[in-house]
Amino acid sequence: MKFLVRKILLAAAFCLPMYASAGLMVGVSNVTADWENPVGGISSIFDFAGDPTQPAIEWGVTDDDGDVSGYLFVLEDFPLEVMTGEEFLFGTLFHANFPIQAGTAISQVDLSLTADISYNGDTVSRGPFSFTIEHNETPNFCSPQPNCSDDLVDLPTVLPISPVAFAVGGNLFKFQVVGFKQVPDGEDPADYALTPEFVSSENGVNNAQLYGKFIDFGAAPVPEPSTLAILALALLGFTAGRRRRL
Repeated sequence: MKFLVRKILLAAAFCLPMYASAGLMVGVSNVTADWENPVGGISSIFDFAGDPTQPAIEWGVTDDDGDVSGYLFVLEDFPLEVMTGEEFLFGTLFHANFPIQAGTAISQVDLSLTADISYNGDTVSRGPFSFTIEHNETPNFCSPQPNCSDDLVDLPTVLPISPVAFAVGGNLFKFQVVGFKQVPDGEDPADYALTPEFVSSENGVNNAQLYGKFIDFGAAPVPEPSTLAILALALLGFTAGRRRRL
């Protein structure tokens, strides 16, 4: 008896970790992105080089007709297959950071995403999922403090997550933005931690990768029959029984 119990406990010890770490494979395709709702400053939104997978926003007024500041978001190459619970790269945010006049920068802007999501043989279009990117435009001249003119690009304190779970293939999912990675060329992204902020040096174009993940919320509930449908079925049963008696 003790030997049997020991075998059962040993089997459970192996099975439980496997169950806890198991994820669902989700397909992601036909992704689009757009800038929306800029706050403050003087800005314009457009597709870089006419490419809808590279939405851009520019802002600011310069003193010498030089380069203004702005964001360019470049989507990752899709389609992709990703595992729920695991972070994946979905795009790169470029920031052109050049001196502009005070009061002409934005303070925040929304990035809006849509995508086709596939799971268990089913594909649905979902979105838009919008989240806010906050922009901290620092003074252009603040010596002697080092790097004091670097701008700060932030995600909200609470990492953005889709407000409503969406159903695909009989399962519920949510999408969450999990942070930035600033990875130098030639370096392995796995060696760098996710952060809610990236620091953008003055007088240059800087970039950070944006990561997200899908969260498994379990099986989608089966909708209960409506009262009208139940009544209709009852009437059909009553009519069929009456005909048999006749």
